[in-house]
Amino acid sequence: EKWRRFVSSALSLNNNTSAQPWFSTSGTLNVRALTSIRFEADLELLTGTSAHDISLTMAGTATLTSILYDVEYTEAAVNAAATAGRWLSINQASATAIVTGSTAARKRIRIKGVVVINAGGTFIPQLTFSAAPGGTNQMGAGSYMIAEQVALSGFTAIGDWS
Repeated sequence: EKWRRFVSSALSLNNNTSAQPWFSTSGTLNVRALTSIRFEADLELLTGTSAHDISLTMAGTATLTSILYDVEYTEAAVNAAATAGRWLSINQASATAIVTGSTAARKRIRIKGVVVINAGGTFIPQLTFSAAPGGTNQMGAGSYMIAEQVALSGFTAIGDWS
């Protein structure tokens, strides 16, 4: 099973401190019990420039056995080199700050990981601003997420491994 979500034109994001799905109202995956899912995302956030933190959360009704994902974060204008970046490895579904005190109007977030689902349900990647960034907040065109079921839980190998 595969899921894909691609943003062809910018999606509005809330200008508040409530957790919100990455892809507005179409940001929920329905996942099966006892499966492992590999996911990746490339997100462009366009925000106001009032100082704010950004946290990522993996929410929903599914219960997780484990989760591990890597996040690469940069701030730069389009067609300009980023002067700094940040890389994190996260092993929890609860809110984790990936940047603090951002005043940049453009952010890029790249994510790759695996989640092991115990009980099926919904899986909802979310972001939260610590303070309203101001301005018009959007998930930029070209942002995407791809997820695919790669194994049943308990399997450590599929195929002819020795």
